[in-house]
Parts: sequence; C-alpha cells; structure tokens
Amino acid sequence: MRILIVDDNVIDIALLKRELDTSLLCDFTIKTSISVADGLKKLETESFDVILLDYEMPEIDGIEMIIEIRSKPNLGNTAIIIVSASLDSSVALNCIEAGAQDFIPKSSITQVKLYQAIIHSRKRFEMEQKMYESYLSVKTMAEKDPLTGLHNRYFFDENLQMMIAASQRSNTAIGMLALDLDNFKHINDSMGHEAGDLLLKEVVARIKRCLRVNDGFARLGGDEFAITLSNINAISEINMVTDRITNAFKEQFELSGKKVTCTMSIGAALYPNDAPSGSELVKCADIAMYRAKQGGKNGVCFYESHYQAEFNRRFTIQNDIIDTLADSTFRLFYQPIFCDQGKNILGFESFDPLA
Repeated sequence: MRILIVDDNVIDIALLKRELDTSLLCDFTIKTSISVADGLKKLETESFDVILLDYEMPEIDGIEMIIEIRSKPNLGNTAIIIVSASLDSSVALNCIEAGAQDFIPKSSITQVKLYQAIIHSRKRFEMEQKMYESYLSVKTMAEKDPLTGLHNRYFFDENLQMMIAASQRSNTAIGMLALDLDNFKHINDSMGHEAGDLLLKEVVARIKRCLRVNDGFARLGGDEFAITLSNINAISEINMVTDRITNAFKEQFELSGKKVTCTMSIGAALYPNDAPSGSELVKCADIAMYRAKQGGKNGVCFYESHYQAEFNRRFTIQNDIIDTLADSTFRLFYQPIFCDQGKNILGFESFDPLA
C-alpha cells in the first residue's frame, strides 16, 4: 500500500513512519512531504492509496489541501486521513465535510489505531466512490436523452435560467431556436421507427457541427429540438447559425441504403427583445417555428409580436368550433352552385346562417 505523509513537523513524520514500519499487518511504501505544495506536486506524478495529512501547517493548511485534491478528478482517487494535534470535534467534522475519510488526534496514535484508520478509510473511500458513480449515473439518466445523448427538457430548462441570469449581468442577449423536422411522421410510418431513430441521430450529428462549443442543444421530445445561443450582440449572429443548419440539410440522408430528403423548420426568438423570461422565450420560438411550417416548411422564421395575437385567435377559434359541435348548435344549409351556361349544378356550398 502506497502512503503519502504530509506534515511540516519532521518529528511527527518520524513518529508516523515508525508506527507504519513496525506494522506486520501490511506492506507499506511511504513517501513524505513537509508542505502542501510539495505534497500536491507528488500527487501529480505519483499515485497513493492513502494520505496522512497534518491539519495545521503554515501557508496552506490541511483542509485547503483536501479541497484542492477533491476539486481535481486526477488527484481525487486517494483516501485522506487527517492527523492533528487538535482534539476539537468541530475540526474533525470540518475535515470530514471537506472530503477526508478519517481523523486521528496525534496524542492517541498507536500502531493498531493507525492501521485500523488506514484500512477503514480505504473502505469508506471505495464506498463513497461507488455512491458517487451511482449518483452520476442517475444524474445522466435524468438530464440526458438516451437516444441522441443530448440534454433533455429538464436540463434545458434549468440551464436556460442560468443563461438568463448571466445575460442580465453581462447585458447581452440570448438567441433561442426551436427546430422541428418536416414530415418526420411519414419517415417513421413508411420506413419504421428504427429508421426514424437513425435519422434523429444523423440530424443531431449534422446540427452539432454547426454550433459553437458553448451553444446549448437539447432534444425536447420526438423530433423537436431547441438551441440556445449565448452572448448575442446582433441578429446576424443568429442568421449565421440558421444558415449553417439549413445548408447542412441540403445533402440527403442515407437510411438503410436509401436516400432520404429531410428538411427542418426553425423558429427564432431573442431574449430580452421578444420575451422577458425563459418560458416566454421558448414559447415565442415555438410560435415562430409553427409560422415557418405554415409558410411552406424548410425555412427560418423570426418571431414578431403580432404572431402571438394570431396564434391566440386561431387557438380560440379551434376551441370554439369544438364546443359548438359538441353542443350541436351548427345548422348547415346547402346552396347549389349552377353553371350559367349549361344550367347544370356544379356542386354545393354549405353555410351556417347563425354564424
């Protein structure tokens, strides 16, 4: 077992080494450092199973070293035992909360206690690592779309709130793109869901190549996607992204040996110009996207304020029609359409005289 002792007191180092050297219960390889800085250097080039760390040291103390180690994944695979002259229980708790696995007062160090602390701290560390890996696994499942690997709606909503807070501090805008594949249902119905899933993966790969590293990209459900563009200073920056995405879809997709043409309708909105909040921003981008579909699909539409009124009016009419049909209040009359030359009936038009 490889052990690193970090202590500015050479007498205390000698005491720890003596207790470890005389132990017949385990084979120890021991390295020492008389400062936190030197200990961190050794950790960058060597691996250790356990660190015996003094709590009180000049310049940088033990608890600061714990925080530094646990903040860096490449330095964090080591169990840490704090060895201190202090008997204060609050000091021990602070060290454990910072990431240490055990705490031993220097006044009570014996060969047996030291050996037990090392073995127990290693086991605790292994258990903590397993718990952390389980947490990361659950976190990934909660935040990632399993098919495409993109962030899902939950993470997207959370991240958007943080982006808006940062935007308010930096006084810059956020661009929001709502994207929806055109006629995706036809591909699913004609070629099967496996082909549809493959298409979604290929679509995501193409769009990723059009984005910056810090742009947000999420799958909100089905064939619906959203992109957040931070630090926007001009509409032209959004146009550059949408142009790249549109151009990326000009090349056909190959699914199971067949060439498939797939296009994308994109709606764009800007915070805070178009919306005062994240939820409103998403809604504005969605409305613009539906407008792009109504305009013939395969295009980009920027949100305009009157779109909201039109959308609300259409929604109200649709609901009113459903209620009217349910109440059977329609009275339809059929009026014949005559040809003025042959005096033939060409058809009928229906109308509701109460409308």
